[in-house]
Amino acid sequence: MHSFLVRLRALALVECMLCSAVAVGLWLLRVKLSGTLQLGLLPYNLCLAWIPWFLSALMTLAPPRMPWQALLPAWLVFLPNAPYLLTDFVHLRARPGVPLWLDILVFFSFALSGCLLGFHSVRHVEQRVAERLGRRVAGALALCSLMLCGVGIYLGRFPRLNTWDLWARPLSVLDVVLASVVRRDAAAFSVLLGALLVTAYACVRAPWLTPAAPAPGSGLPPQRRRSPRLPSPRSPRRAARCPYAA
Repeated sequence: MHSFLVRLRALALVECMLCSAVAVGLWLLRVKLSGTLQLGLLPYNLCLAWIPWFLSALMTLAPPRMPWQALLPAWLVFLPNAPYLLTDFVHLRARPGVPLWLDILVFFSFALSGCLLGFHSVRHVEQRVAERLGRRVAGALALCSLMLCGVGIYLGRFPRLNTWDLWARPLSVLDVVLASVVRRDAAAFSVLLGALLVTAYACVRAPWLTPAAPAPGSGLPPQRRRSPRLPSPRSPRRAARCPYAA
C-alpha cells in the first residue's frame, strides 16, 4: 500500500486533483451567482483532459512485462484535449450577473489545469520510454506529441472536430484533415501553438526529469550516486613504522 501511494505521489495526482478542484469550485461559484449552467463546456473539457493523464499513468504503473506500448496510440489521440482548454478563452466576454474578473479566473484555472495534466502526462510517457529506448528517443517522442497537439487543437477549435469523431466518422475526419493541410492559417496556428507548448514544457521538464531514476512502477531500483572516495590519511603509527615515509 505504501509503495502504491509513493507511485501516485510521483505521478503528481494530488497536484492535478487540487488544481482541477479549484477550477470546478470557481465554476460552481459562477453557477450560483448567475443561476444558470453557462460555460458547462469547461467541466466537460476538463474531464477529457484527464483521459491522457490516466492513460499515461496506466503506462507508468504497468509491470515491465505488460505491453504498455499498446496504449500509446490512444494516448496520442486524447493528448490534445488537455492543452485544448487554453483556447476556451474565445468564450470570454462580459455577461450579466457575473463579474468579468470571476470569468477570467474561471477560464484561467481551467486552462492551467489542462496544461498541468498535459505536461505531466507527457512526462510520464517520456520517462517510461526513456527506460526502454533511451532519453533521445523519449525526448523526440515528447517533442512530436506536443507539436501534434497543435494540429489536434486546430481541428477541434476551428473545424469543430472531437476525439470521438475518429471512431464515429473516420472518413469525414480524414477529409477535413486533408483540406486543412493546404491552408496556411491552419499550418501557422498548428506550428506556432505546438512550438509554444514545446517551449512551456521545456521550461518545466528540467526539475521533473533531473533525477536519473526510472519511473515509478518500472520495477527497476533507483540509481544512487556514489560519492568519490578520498584517500584516508595514514596514521602516525604506520607512518613511523615505514622507513621510507617522508
